[in-house]
Amino acid sequence: MENNTNAIVRTGQKMYLCTCDALVKVLSSKTGRSILTAMVTADMCAVRAFAESSDATGTANEVLSTITSLLGPGVIVVGSLVALVGGVNLGTSFARQDGASKTEGIMTLVGGAIIGAVGAVISNTELSFGS
Repeated sequence: MENNTNAIVRTGQKMYLCTCDALVKVLSSKTGRSILTAMVTADMCAVRAFAESSDATGTANEVLSTITSLLGPGVIVVGSLVALVGGVNLGTSFARQDGASKTEGIMTLVGGAIIGAVGAVISNTELSFGS
């Protein structure tokens, strides 16, 4: 029974590492980054702005508010994805005992955290035109 459990755990670990390696390879390739960039760009371009009054400043403030409310979470998602890739890279480098990959994984993980923090600042900041 214990041998079966160990075999299942080892199989699960191998599947996880293969999945993580595939994710890192896809996001490390130019095509993968292009697809991710296209998806994020399409998400950020889907902005609806409706003018409810003839006040130009009020309309501009509504548009700016809509942009920041959509941009902030988008940047947080991108930062989270970058941090996830960095974490996967760091984990696989520990499995392979590769020092250079550990450094790269840590830098990518921290970079993703910084990008996510910028997204949180954008989400929590209110910008406006005029008074």
